[in-house]
Amino acid sequence: MKLVSLFLGSIFLYLSACATSPSSSVQLQQYLQGYIGQSSQRIMQNFDLSTLGYAPAQLVKHNQEVLIYSIPRTVNIPIPIPQAPNSAGEAPIYIPSNSAQQYSTDLSCRILFQLKNDIATSVQYSQRTC
Repeated sequence: MKLVSLFLGSIFLYLSACATSPSSSVQLQQYLQGYIGQSSQRIMQNFDLSTLGYAPAQLVKHNQEVLIYSIPRTVNIPIPIPQAPNSAGEAPIYIPSNSAQQYSTDLSCRILFQLKNDIATSVQYSQRTC
């Protein structure tokens, strides 16, 4: 019986991990890898992340060594509201807030293409803000 519960528990954890992994990050990484080996001119002509749900990218810097884009990202952070403890003296329970009780902040996703002889050799991006 313990073996069955251990097996079911491990399957549950595995499925939870799969369900919570961000597929948009994988899509972004795959999209960006497609530009490796292309010229900076071709990247500037074709670079468009709108199909992945991103705002239009802004070219920040372009020289012989790098091509850097910045993408504005607005993030809404819910502000939980504590509820009063019940009569048993238990700790307060935080209830998720509605849309009016959010903190909004602007972040910037930065994408950097390393260039050699005007050809993209690698790509890096700020993962937490993209």
